[in-house]
Amino acid sequence: MDGETPDQQEQRTWKERAHYNNKGHVIIPGYMIQKTLEAAGKLSGDRVGGKKTGKAMHSYLSLIRVKGDIDTDMTRDDLQRITAFVSANGKPDGGKVPRNYPIIPEWEGKLTFLYPDRMKTILSSEKIEDYLDLAGTCIGIGHWRPGAPSKGSYGTFTVKRLKSK
Repeated sequence: MDGETPDQQEQRTWKERAHYNNKGHVIIPGYMIQKTLEAAGKLSGDRVGGKKTGKAMHSYLSLIRVKGDIDTDMTRDDLQRITAFVSANGKPDGGKVPRNYPIIPEWEGKLTFLYPDRMKTILSSEKIEDYLDLAGTCIGIGHWRPGAPSKGSYGTFTVKRLKSK
């Protein structure tokens, strides 16, 4: 806005970093869980078909599609924030500027994981749950999470129960 300083703009717009559904609720997109699951497969280093010649597990995990989003029942007004000093130009050697990021302190939800039937011998529900546990503990979602360059402690999650169809 005219006459607005960068700090004033940050204070006005930080809530736009969250994702919202058409009801105005803060959501965690299923796509974020999908990408975290793939990252866990990469982190594990597991291979299917042998250590040297086998295909990397994250290649199989990338076949999974997550249907739905997690509705946190929070609104824009309920959001809390954390201030982080991040690169002003997006490069590691750039000057640092304060940025506010939304925090969702607690959430739970249900998602559906879709993948081809022929993959069920490789990707059993137990195996997917193992990788989700790894993803929740070591990768996380959002800003300042264990799997981010900043190596923070936010964004971790646990899987309570997986139900297969």
